Amino acid sequence: VLKSGGVLFLNSPNRYSLFALEDHVQLWGVGFVPRRFQKAYVSFRSGRSYEGVRLLSYQEVKGLVGTNARRFVSEGIMFNPHKTVLSLKERLLKQYPVLLFFLNRILKIFLPGFHFLAQK
Repeated sequence: VLKSGGVLFLNSPNRYSLFALEDHVQLWGVGFVPRRFQKAYVSFRSGRSYEGVRLLSYQEVKGLVGTNARRFVSEGIMFNPHKTVLSLKERLLKQYPVLLFFLNRILKIFLPGFHFLAQK
């Protein structure tokens, strides 16, 4: 719950990630399986339970945030290029801004996760 003017930063895993395993069960492709078959798929492939897990797609999270926020920004990757210590990934993205643009505009819906910054 945010008061008016409050800010929320959300990092969400992506149901349709092409580049990473599903964190809960360490399987690739679970999000591409229709929801009604996901539990059976996970059980068959790994023997693990997929009870209570429901990853959202980029569009689903964007819809939830967008309907409840006055303004919001959504990207596959957000970082502060001016901070003093950057990770290797952040240094590469700072050095090659075209790569950041490509990831955030073209591949955003298939990245392992995405970032939302919302203001109520």
